[in-house]
Amino acid sequence: MPIQFVQKDKGGTIYSDVVDTAPARWEDDPAPTVTIYERTGGELVASQAATLGPSTTLSAASAAGTSSVTLTAVTSINVGDTLCLGPNTGGQWEWVTVNSVTSATKVLTLRDDLQYTYANADVIKSHRLSIALTAANADAIYENARALWAYEVATNQARTDTTIFHVSKWVPKQTLRDQDVLIRQPRAHDLLGSRQRLTQLIRDVWERDILEDLGVMFNPGALLSGDVLRQAHLYRVLAEIALMAGDEEGQQHNNVLYQTAWERVMQQTLADVDGDGEVDDNDIIRSTMTGRVYRVQ
Repeated sequence: MPIQFVQKDKGGTIYSDVVDTAPARWEDDPAPTVTIYERTGGELVASQAATLGPSTTLSAASAAGTSSVTLTAVTSINVGDTLCLGPNTGGQWEWVTVNSVTSATKVLTLRDDLQYTYANADVIKSHRLSIALTAANADAIYENARALWAYEVATNQARTDTTIFHVSKWVPKQTLRDQDVLIRQPRAHDLLGSRQRLTQLIRDVWERDILEDLGVMFNPGALLSGDVLRQAHLYRVLAEIALMAGDEEGQQHNNVLYQTAWERVMQQTLADVDGDGEVDDNDIIRSTMTGRVYRVQ
């Protein structure tokens, strides 16, 4: 689970995606719980029921190759959500990403076409647990707080997961789209085997690489340009596609571009490094990737 971010004085949502690789998810009974701890170990939010991601069913069949599904309910489903659809009668299932929600007709338009056909009453569900951290709990900048999730994946099969998060002045958002990747690599769908895998790769790289790098090297008191972060994300995705395609030269090329983009990220990062309450010429940023030092302009 990547390091997450909550905005100072505003709060935000901390989450855990419990199951990423199978149709099964956490049990509703007993309900999953979550406890929030400060980095020093003190309890910030006492144990309480976690917010459960939505689970509903199709109200009409959906054929492979189509890009929409009609549901019995769309409550709590939002644009950008990733849901698990299935399994169907053949045991097939897939992750789908929501592109739009039409509440009146209960129709979801999906970012990519369906790989498989599903019947009326097949299940579509979120695997996300979450908790809303209030502004009162985010009144100071701090790093490495944690949320401890407790749940069961089957009867008497108890599990716990930990989410690490920072409270910061700036919250990074994933803005890279499938279309952005396809402009640079038009064969991405063919190289990966499906449209679904590209969507999943973008998500995986964001959570596994981008947020992890930010979590390690990012000053939580900083402000950062989202444009350069999106560019870094793009190059890292292209490097992964080249790796999967056996294109070693392409992988190396895009990894170099990724490192260059991270230097730009650091150059455009503004932080009160010396702790005097102001961002000024006395503040410098050191890139943990290159070791270079940048003075704030």
